[in-house]
Amino acid sequence: MYAYVHEDRILLISHYLTGTTKPMILQCPSDIHVSVDTRVSGTNISWSIPIAIDDLRGQLSVNASTHQPGQLFPIGATLVSYKFADSDGNFEFCNFSVIVNYSRSIIVIGLT
Repeated sequence: MYAYVHEDRILLISHYLTGTTKPMILQCPSDIHVSVDTRVSGTNISWSIPIAIDDLRGQLSVNASTHQPGQLFPIGATLVSYKFADSDGNFEFCNFSVIVNYSRSIIVIGLT
């Protein structure tokens, strides 16, 4: 809000800034690779929630996400996506994969 003095009157003028810049992702996890025992069908995986900032409003909250830290992930690759949006409708995504594979055990036969 701005104040403007004109002929001994103070006029208050609301001025709302709007931006056209997408949010900037500061901390998006890299792909996560985990090996598990062949007797399980998945595992719980944790990571730090990504952080994004807006050039006008500072740090943004997560607008939407496909998964949360600590969830159970099955064997295979799963895409994890976080969406950050500012009040002007600009948005950006943080995407990474969680890849769960079976451990490769080496069995040695015939050693004495």
